[in-house]
Amino acid sequence: MAETKKTTAATKTTAVKATAAKATTAKATAAKTTAAKATTKKATATKATAKASAKKPATAKKPASEMVKIEFNNKSYTQAELVKSAKEVWKHDIGKKAGELKSIELYVKPDEEKVYYVFNNDVTGSFPI
Repeated sequence: MAETKKTTAATKTTAVKATAAKATTAKATAAKTTAAKATTKKATATKATAKASAKKPATAKKPASEMVKIEFNNKSYTQAELVKSAKEVWKHDIGKKAGELKSIELYVKPDEEKVYYVFNNDVTGSFPI
């Protein structure tokens, strides 16, 4: 019987140690899982923040208003007026369609009272102002 008690006591001790080891392992695993979840949550939160900031539309700043006026001999012309006159020359004097006009360059010479133009980097000429 003495051997049976020793075996039973040894079995109980082994069972207690195994249970303690399992509990320690379970706690360590739980701690690792919690840490992993926390890391995943932080990474997910960081990704979500990055996505949210990427999704924000950029606030487009309005450009400053621009106005060009040319004054000489008690006459005044704006840039818009000169461009409109140049487009009229393109359509009526040159006889081209408005859709064919790709670029306009205007050079104003007040002393000559003329505007020199270059249409589509090809057609040149002038018109009086």
